[in-house]
Amino acid sequence: MERQIRFINSELKNSKIGQLWNGSGSSVNSNAGYAPKAPLPSEMAKLEEELQTIEGEIREVNKNYEALKTNFSAVKEVSHVLKKSEAFMVDTMYQSQDLSLSFGNNQNSSSAIGSPETNNLSSSAKLNFTAGTIARNRVNILEKILWRACHGKVLLRTYDINDDSLTDINNEPLEKSVFIVVYQGQTLQSKVKKIAEGIRATVYPIPEEPSERRNIELKIRSQIEDAQAVISQTEQHRTKLLTACSRQVKDWYQKIMKAKSIYHIHNMLTTGNGSTLIGEAWCPTTELENVKNALRIGTESSGSAIPNIMEVMRSKRVPPTYHRTNKFTAGFQGLIDAYGICTYQEVNPTPFTIISFPFLFGVMFGDIGHGIIMTAMALYLVLKERQLQNIDSDIFKMI
Repeated sequence: MERQIRFINSELKNSKIGQLWNGSGSSVNSNAGYAPKAPLPSEMAKLEEELQTIEGEIREVNKNYEALKTNFSAVKEVSHVLKKSEAFMVDTMYQSQDLSLSFGNNQNSSSAIGSPETNNLSSSAKLNFTAGTIARNRVNILEKILWRACHGKVLLRTYDINDDSLTDINNEPLEKSVFIVVYQGQTLQSKVKKIAEGIRATVYPIPEEPSERRNIELKIRSQIEDAQAVISQTEQHRTKLLTACSRQVKDWYQKIMKAKSIYHIHNMLTTGNGSTLIGEAWCPTTELENVKNALRIGTESSGSAIPNIMEVMRSKRVPPTYHRTNKFTAGFQGLIDAYGICTYQEVNPTPFTIISFPFLFGVMFGDIGHGIIMTAMALYLVLKERQLQNIDSDIFKMI
């Protein structure tokens, strides 16, 4: 379940949806003091089933979204290939007409334009072309390989695709280019396709007839509109699902951590007679009543008929050191603990440090301008305490 929580939180982060848990266990919302109660085994079973259902739904939505984005990108690429191919063929047709006119004006009157020799020449000089898309950083590689493999018998034209709607799954722009390769013969056709596919380019079949290209372009436009509508609905559904998860991911995480800590404590206990668990722990004398109440509440909440028994034991071992702190003294206590922790019942120098440390710090920086700046900064930290306490930083935690 902890893995499922990490997966949901990563999806929230990738989707840039407001998180209630920053991945390190600390809350990033304003209600940082709230914490759910330790869940019962029946609640954990329901939570496990709920998380499994949510994870499966998110993965299914992601899978469909990836397929839709891939299909949309392919359709957009076909649209750009059709546009660039149409413009290229129109330019080529005009250039061919100019060459034909100049050739007809220069030939002698005895050879007719429609003669068998001319028809054979035109049929043998029929040009084929292959078009597709390729990553922009691989255009030079394609050009070099085609030149060397085809011995300079092909003509390559490339056009950059400048389309903001052409993105990958993570909505990052795709830098691609349309390539058109013109050649003669079927041998070069198969060779050009193999080279293009070998460097991970996508080849699209483009018809030679202008009417067929226009019909395909109309179909492509309809497919683009349909794909955009479906992608928009999928994004809305995914955002709605993740937004609902973001409101509960913190509670889920804390419940799982509490259940995990309960099992961790159970592993530290020893077994007595039958199903009895026995454990020993240090506790401040002022907290004995709170511990008894917590054990009583746990017994009532679990519905157990056997009460928990707590007995105070005397020990010759030296108890560990415990200093009660609050949000004001915790920073100074951490400063003292960095130099060394006091032994049991030893005088704690933290109360003296609370007075002497700011005074000595002020002596070192005895400048009124610097003092005003430090006072203003301290006032800002006090006023923005709730917002700054959610920052996952050791410095801010100490402050």
